Amino acid sequence: MPFGPTHDLIKTLSTWTLDAFFQSITSTNANVVPKAGPLIVASTHWNMIMDPALLSTRLTHGRKLHYWSKNTLFKNPIIKFILIDSGNIPVDRTTKNNQLLFKGTFDVLKLGEAVALFPEGTSYTQPRIMQIKDGIGWTALEYAKNLRLTGNSLSGSPETAAGLTTVPGPPAQDVTIVIVGLNYTEKDAYRSSVQLEYAQPITLSADLVVKFMSEGEGEAKVAVKELVGELERRLRSVTVNAPDWPTLWCVKIVREMIWADGHGPMETYRDSMQRLINLLALDSAHSSPALTSLHADLLAYHDQLKAAHTTHRIFAQAFRSSATGLLAARLTAVAEICMRWPFFFVPAIAHLPIYAGSYLGSRLQPLEPESMAQNMAAVGMFAGLASVPVYVCLLSSLLLKGSDRSLLARVLAWALSLGFLLVLRAIHDRLVDGFYDAYKRLKLVLRLDQDKLEVLKACRQKCEEGWDQVLTADQEDLVKVLRSRGGRFEGGGGGVRLKKD
Repeated sequence: MPFGPTHDLIKTLSTWTLDAFFQSITSTNANVVPKAGPLIVASTHWNMIMDPALLSTRLTHGRKLHYWSKNTLFKNPIIKFILIDSGNIPVDRTTKNNQLLFKGTFDVLKLGEAVALFPEGTSYTQPRIMQIKDGIGWTALEYAKNLRLTGNSLSGSPETAAGLTTVPGPPAQDVTIVIVGLNYTEKDAYRSSVQLEYAQPITLSADLVVKFMSEGEGEAKVAVKELVGELERRLRSVTVNAPDWPTLWCVKIVREMIWADGHGPMETYRDSMQRLINLLALDSAHSSPALTSLHADLLAYHDQLKAAHTTHRIFAQAFRSSATGLLAARLTAVAEICMRWPFFFVPAIAHLPIYAGSYLGSRLQPLEPESMAQNMAAVGMFAGLASVPVYVCLLSSLLLKGSDRSLLARVLAWALSLGFLLVLRAIHDRLVDGFYDAYKRLKLVLRLDQDKLEVLKACRQKCEEGWDQVLTADQEDLVKVLRSRGGRFEGGGGGVRLKKD
């Protein structure tokens, strides 16, 4: 199935948007993705639009991805052209015949291409993977069955087989299931980070395919369940999974205590988070009094931080010690903004349409975290695209004012204007994180009063002392790993404690 210019355009726009929205996008174990051959890419689904955008722009070797779309969307000829040109496969979800249901998918897989599927079925917001459906198991095994029954035959569909009835070139191969976990530091927050971690791919064993194709009653379902069970095990191994929200909230605070940037190296983000979750998850039968007390203190601190509309990282930056007063913090925050603003002023003004669009997008579905980020990114992207020709016209008019307006001069002015905008974008991306944090610190210190500040300081101190008590000699291996990843610890053995700034 050919990919047209629509796919390249969407991928380019998605790349620009993701680079602007996220502070960093990191891939771990990306070398396990095969360079060629049919793939089913199975990914977690925390964010409805951002997830496919990340997969399409960051999949190893630049491999292009197909996605399923309802066949009813292809009735309009214009929409049909856009969907087909961008690599979407029409799927009739009403049919009970799996070979017919997956016909287009079989075509693209036999042609050695890749299809992205989300085994959870839909995007949602939970602290762990809640469900893995059987659809991806049926897809992979029905393809294996079709390959053995029909060989290199294609459907001849102009949409999915480019009108071909036989695979050209090398014979069709068995499919490989590539598993990727998308781990967001904060999936609905501007300038957060995300890690794509790959598990070891799954190849279908001959015994499993034979079991699926056997005539025995229920054997096909047993084979599917076996495959889906292995898929779920590997998918959980590359995602952050907490038993409940309170545990995840506690771990996020501890994470920000350990690393100055709030998350540590993104290459090992999932592993670090899961280690902390395993430590802090309460078990009524085995949890120590120190851990139970720390858990309660962290939740109380979380509630106070949430009420103050801030995070531990921002609070710790504004009040680095218990001795830092409110007036000193306010003066420091104002002085920092004043020092940063002259350098950030022009790029910020140029990005005002994007900021306004992103804010508008965030208000469209404010109670749905899985939609908020995509709305912010999408509306901000379109606002930015709409502003580019306006800026180019304004800047080129200034350059041409009182001078020759020949075609060559105008083209040169347009090129210089566009180049200036690209430079502004580069400067903005370089400075935005520092300014954004400074802005959040300023908002915090202006919002706080003395009573709230004292409560936050007391909560922080209790959490830091409680964490130091939990870091006994039993956690020496954990501390060693986290310290190797830049974690702030001092001391050793049973005397390990957080390193204060």
